[in-house]
Amino acid sequence: MNVFGELLLEGGAPYGPVDDELAIRQLPRLDVTDLDQVQQFVADHGAVSLKDPFDWAFGLDPDGSPSRRPRRFSVEWRHLFDYDPLLEWPNSWPSVAVRLAAVRRLSQHYIRRASDQNSIDIWSGARPPIRAQLQADDRFVEELNNGLSQFHLRIFTKRSSASGQESEWGLARHDLIDVLHLQLWNLVVESLPLRQCDFCGVDFVRQAGRAQHGQYRTSGEVLYCSRRCARNSAQRSYRERKRAEKKV
Repeated sequence: MNVFGELLLEGGAPYGPVDDELAIRQLPRLDVTDLDQVQQFVADHGAVSLKDPFDWAFGLDPDGSPSRRPRRFSVEWRHLFDYDPLLEWPNSWPSVAVRLAAVRRLSQHYIRRASDQNSIDIWSGARPPIRAQLQADDRFVEELNNGLSQFHLRIFTKRSSASGQESEWGLARHDLIDVLHLQLWNLVVESLPLRQCDFCGVDFVRQAGRAQHGQYRTSGEVLYCSRRCARNSAQRSYRERKRAEKKV
């Protein structure tokens, strides 16, 4: 438990910096139906807080009690698994997969729209159904705003068995899900061109390590997402030239 009484899943990385553009580089490639991958993603990139285990998966009744009625903003388990994952996975890892799937859908929508492509199919299974691009765009805005709602001042109750309870106020310690929403917000606000790495194919906006290493480009255009991909591409080109020379 952290100081605000939020349940943190074991195995999560400690709070700290999150990889740049994680929301559009690694998250879209995550297989959220593979809970081993989900565990590794959390271990690599940051803790996930189950502030309300029912909030995403099932929704709440008006009195605050758990409900089996899915929330409007939810990705349901039936969309990810063809079995009951709770029978095999402890510690609510299926709920983490649901959370990551919901943010991944926003990331996929952003990438499609930034590339001037249709994104209606990404919202398959959404309720109410998405049948037009305008509806998909509206849902993206609505769900992103829902995820950003964690970023506001509030008051907390800190409970302790020794001293009873006391109040704290300020900003919450945000988890990985919150930060992924914030990364997407930054990308939308900046509206910079979306690029695709010529070597690994990952989508990116800013080149990793650009300040330290300079821009790796050809004819003024940024071609690679990182220094590593630029170096690997150069090495591949070198090997191809050597093989071509041997054939001559």
